[in-house]
Amino acid sequence: MTLDPMDQIVPKGIRVRRKILTGGYVLAALFLFVLALWGFRGLVKPVLVSGEFDIDTVRIGTVYETVTSTGKVELENHYTVLSPVSTVLKVIVTPPGQIVSKGDTLLILDDTALREEYRNRELQMKVLKNKVLQMDLGRDREKMDREFELMAKKMEIETLEASLADEQSLLKIGATSASNVKEIAQSLEMAGAEYEKLDKSYVLTRKERTVMKDEVLIGVRQKANEMEALRLQMENLTVTAPIAGVVVSINIERGSMAVKDTELVRISDLNTYKLTGKVPDILSEHIAPGVEVQIMIDRETRLKGTIGNVRPLVKENNVYFDIFPEQNNHPRFRPNMTVEIRIVTAFKENALIVKDGPFYDGSKKPKVYRIDGDKATGVVVTTGIKGMDHIEITDGLKSGDRVVISDVSEIDHLDEVNIVSRE
Repeated sequence: MTLDPMDQIVPKGIRVRRKILTGGYVLAALFLFVLALWGFRGLVKPVLVSGEFDIDTVRIGTVYETVTSTGKVELENHYTVLSPVSTVLKVIVTPPGQIVSKGDTLLILDDTALREEYRNRELQMKVLKNKVLQMDLGRDREKMDREFELMAKKMEIETLEASLADEQSLLKIGATSASNVKEIAQSLEMAGAEYEKLDKSYVLTRKERTVMKDEVLIGVRQKANEMEALRLQMENLTVTAPIAGVVVSINIERGSMAVKDTELVRISDLNTYKLTGKVPDILSEHIAPGVEVQIMIDRETRLKGTIGNVRPLVKENNVYFDIFPEQNNHPRFRPNMTVEIRIVTAFKENALIVKDGPFYDGSKKPKVYRIDGDKATGVVVTTGIKGMDHIEITDGLKSGDRVVISDVSEIDHLDEVNIVSRE
């Protein structure tokens, strides 16, 4: 079988050489195309069309270097309601998120334990009062016994005094002996001493019983005070709002034990706000009380603020801190609103600044285009602090210079560019 010349098999070596030649032709063509394009670019000089690029005027101002993060708006003033006693939560009347007026009922606590305790105090009070009554009766009985003993001793003394007088009269006429007189005199002296002892003993016993009664009466007053405190606590088992505001949180569930003096409810007023900010832990060196913060409500609205408390714990690799805005009652603030915050890490006043834009490539010595009449002249400048909105110019421009802040990548190879009017 005879093959057509077109169908003849081409040796492998020849096929490889053909592919190499073909690739070389393609590369050569691309190279020539690039050269032509570059030459065309050199022939066609770019211009700036008036109105199609942005300009800013160099001026004296303040430039801020910042770290950007987010902050959440929160109500600033929190009021906490503590549990008056340790008892069980019976009813949640007003759940979190509800707006309340001062005096509105929030929670109702169980009063069973307090009522039982009140009854116990009442019984203890009755026991003490009965003890006082017993002491009064004992005092009266003892008084009667002492008075009888004193009366009997007094009668004995009077009898001895009469006997002594009789014996002394008989001694004068020799009808009795001196020893009888002496014996009666000694008995009289002993009776007098016993009377004095009884009298003083009664006085001391009366003072002792007075002291004992005073102690019991103190116990009575203590029980009365305890009962009054319990009564007030039972009145406080209906937990009410101390201010008008919004219920932020209830820190206990129904049926759970509320421990005395622990937080039950947190309420915030609706008048003032603060923010909670956060930054990654690696940026925590920039966070400290007193550091200035710019709060960006939107592109046109920003507020100044100051960092307050920095929380000591790192959560999810973030550091959290409080921000207090200068205008803490701004009408745009809403609870849980998230805003951009810019933490000022450095700033300079009376600096030469220009607005940031696409023209800036981030270097310390960028090339910018200054407007000189109908031309834009390329000038290498030195930059300082780079803020979110402005850049500090430390050398190469002066106040009042007007520069192009739009993208200049198409003309950055030129030292001068003409500015033409839009046709």
